[in-house]
Amino acid sequence: NRPLIELVHQAYLVHRTPIVFVDVGAAIGDTLLLLHERCPRMLESFYCIDGDHEFFAYLRHNLGHLRNGTLVRALLSSPDGIERELVRIHGGTASAQGIVSMPAATLDDILAPKGLSRLDVLKTDLDGCDGKVLRGATDVLRTFRPAVIFEWHPGLCRATANKWATHFDVMMECGYNLFLWFNKFGEFSHFTSHYDE
Repeated sequence: NRPLIELVHQAYLVHRTPIVFVDVGAAIGDTLLLLHERCPRMLESFYCIDGDHEFFAYLRHNLGHLRNGTLVRALLSSPDGIERELVRIHGGTASAQGIVSMPAATLDDILAPKGLSRLDVLKTDLDGCDGKVLRGATDVLRTFRPAVIFEWHPGLCRATANKWATHFDVMMECGYNLFLWFNKFGEFSHFTSHYDE
């Protein structure tokens, strides 16, 4: 969580105004609650998106009282409009590893009707599908150029039948070329300019 908190704080300092934040794979809303605690008054508005019906019920319960947020229940994917159903891989995580294919929307489709004038930070945590969802967010990435923090887990990419390099391909296609790497404990590892497969 430390890299995300620092990213939100730095975006706030750069823009000199509260930021617009999108959390894809928001689960029960713990990330937003943490940001409200650690980065008070730094969020102008937020959008939390999750496709799991049980997590979404908790999300609504935990964040429904916050007036500056929009909660969206949606299964996201790439422009092909199909994703495998979400299944629990452990108590706190749902991943698109199911057998049945489901209709899915893109992040571009979800955010377009919201009439955003800006988007400052985009976070995805989708247990193997982050690259695919970023593929469905190219309009958002090109239009708003938000700082992006995503989970990269090659093992979960394989488990969800996704390519581990998609994250980076999409980001490069959308004009991003600096990647900061952190380990699973939030400790800085290194940075790269572009990426080397």
